[in-house]
Amino acid sequence: MRTWKLVVSLVLGAGVVRAQTPCLEVASSWNVDSLTNALCVADLDSDGLDDTITGSLLQPSLTVRLSLSTGVPGAPQVVPLSWPAETGSIAAGDIDGDQDLDLVVGHEPALTVLRQTAAGVYTRTELASWPFSIADLALVDIDGDLDLDVVATDINADQLLVLRNDGSGQFAAPSASDSASWAQQMLVADLDLDLDLDVIVVGQGDAFVEPPNVRVSLNQGDGTFVVQPKVFYPGIVYVQLLDTNSDGAPELVVAHRDTGLVQVHPNNAGNFGAPTQFQLPSAILGAHAVDLDSDGDLELVAGGAGGLIVSWNVGGALVPVAPLGPSNARYFFDGDFNGDGARDLFVRSGAVVQGQISILRGGCVGVQESFCFGDGSATPCPCGNDGGPGGGCATSSGLGAVLSANGSGSVSADDLGFVASGIQPGRLALLLCTPDAANGGAGTPFGDGLRCLSGPLRRLGTRFADRHGLATWAPGLALFEAWSAGHTRRFQVGFRDTTGPCGSGFNFTQGLKVQFGL
Repeated sequence: MRTWKLVVSLVLGAGVVRAQTPCLEVASSWNVDSLTNALCVADLDSDGLDDTITGSLLQPSLTVRLSLSTGVPGAPQVVPLSWPAETGSIAAGDIDGDQDLDLVVGHEPALTVLRQTAAGVYTRTELASWPFSIADLALVDIDGDLDLDVVATDINADQLLVLRNDGSGQFAAPSASDSASWAQQMLVADLDLDLDLDVIVVGQGDAFVEPPNVRVSLNQGDGTFVVQPKVFYPGIVYVQLLDTNSDGAPELVVAHRDTGLVQVHPNNAGNFGAPTQFQLPSAILGAHAVDLDSDGDLELVAGGAGGLIVSWNVGGALVPVAPLGPSNARYFFDGDFNGDGARDLFVRSGAVVQGQISILRGGCVGVQESFCFGDGSATPCPCGNDGGPGGGCATSSGLGAVLSANGSGSVSADDLGFVASGIQPGRLALLLCTPDAANGGAGTPFGDGLRCLSGPLRRLGTRFADRHGLATWAPGLALFEAWSAGHTRRFQVGFRDTTGPCGSGFNFTQGLKVQFGL
């Protein structure tokens, strides 16, 4: 994996500098009931932006939110199901070859097919009821005939079910093979690199018969399987697949719910060897694999009581960092909701009584980004003293002072430094830092300028401007503020300006936002 290092120098009039680094920022969130457990992401309206689909064990319907051009979800649209629905899982795909996406919903005791017959219009078909309870499902070409079949786990009979598509969206009766005990989670991937899709089923076990377990089913190319023996674990586990050594074969990553232990099993043609392991800082409630930094390999995201625990994929090793974002995250999906090419997280978190859905931006363009300009584009300057583009409100020189950054957003490198320019020589300047922006990033009038930062401020040192009007802070600042990978910090410099236009004796640069990575 690359360590993103953004070399930046913001100059007067340069505006906003953008790049990518590992990070997560909440872009949108809304409340849901506590049994909204089924998530799906797909571009349902073919506009290039992924949309969200959710289902609940309490509701006889799905909720669809189409992403707007601004990258945030639109108003909820209800897609009816039959009652009792008890939605356990949702999958999206073009099952009938008409170039739009349909939905398949797994619940008890049947599967529901929602064929998109017109834009946003779904025709419901209930497949024949059976004594099955679908916990997880996928739409994949399991038999190599170039259409999408249904592969599902049956939690009642401990079976892996395959429903073959005839090419028109009609599904045959299910064929069954042995699966994990009390089957819950399912992963589909080419484990043995033979160009067909294999299946891993994770079971939570039965306290009276078998403990939690994992079972691998290797596809023979036609949708039939050679089923491997179960592997048992002492407690509930969440399983993901990540290629940590770049050989094309995904390793089996097993995250233990109660202890936070993570085991990485090497993959040898579908046979998983003895694991290496590392420890997360807390117990977890779910896990997901996603490429958050757009470098072609996958990170592991786990939900803990203190927030999301991201283990960044660094040269094949998974390196966990301090928790951030919503707490108690249990269910995950990922997609690109704003069309920037970076993967975003779609997360269901929250306590037992109230759940919450969040979309968290991955990639985070705008790693170091100017905001709160004194050029009239934000809050008006205190006495009409606009300072021109790129900086703060006008000083006694008639121009705004500018805060620039040099180095990177890498916490491990700690090479980020700052320069404030446009200050009167010999005047005292103070570098300030906080996570939050004032007035939504527009700033509030203060002195002769705009205060761009909100909340408790950290002072990162004073400097006197040199004869060129420059005040400089060298790298090594992480020791003072103790920021971590994934954290956002906003910076601003306040300085003395005794002959300034508004008469207060002090002014500010514009603000500068930094998103930190490893």
